[in-house]
Amino acid sequence: MKTNKSNIKNQIQTVNSGLYYHFGISNGSMSVYDLSVFEEVIRLVVRIDGLPLTKSSSSTFWSVLAYARYPLNKPNVFIIGLYWGKEKPQCSNLCLRSMVDELKSLSLNGFKTEYGVKFVVLDTICCDFPARSFISRTKNFNGYFSCSRCVVEGDRVNNSTCFLGTNNSKRTRTDFLNRIDDDHHVTNDISVYRNTAY
Repeated sequence: MKTNKSNIKNQIQTVNSGLYYHFGISNGSMSVYDLSVFEEVIRLVVRIDGLPLTKSSSSTFWSVLAYARYPLNKPNVFIIGLYWGKEKPQCSNLCLRSMVDELKSLSLNGFKTEYGVKFVVLDTICCDFPARSFISRTKNFNGYFSCSRCVVEGDRVNNSTCFLGTNNSKRTRTDFLNRIDDDHHVTNDISVYRNTAY
């Protein structure tokens, strides 16, 4: 089919013990949408999650999916990136770097279409609690310092971690980037998606 194999080979990245392929945001948008219905800005909803391939294997996929929020009533989902490995990636930054770099470029410069330049901004990232702590590089949802809204230490009540009280100081983006609450983080570096302002 005359596929440019050298180009594909360069886009497959080795990430820890697995492989990551970045399909692209602008490529996905152009392949599933009639871009004439969009205004100048496309607002993107991104979903990140992992799933096992089979019960008999440790192989796993981590997918980065997206859809444009407006103006369509029925969203068309497209794939931004896909990780495969025998275990989940050890570092979410390695998988998210291509997406974050492309989002930064598309929010500043946009991409050309036959209907003019379209800019892309990140509207929402949607994930379950384990995926959220994985991509933000913070304690898992059942950890003692895992609350992402406020600075509070959890207590064990009936074998569950509970966050008691309502008068706790709120977490801010600046405090997160400066690692004010070191117990909340699981690594020495900051999540690439949280470290970027769009």
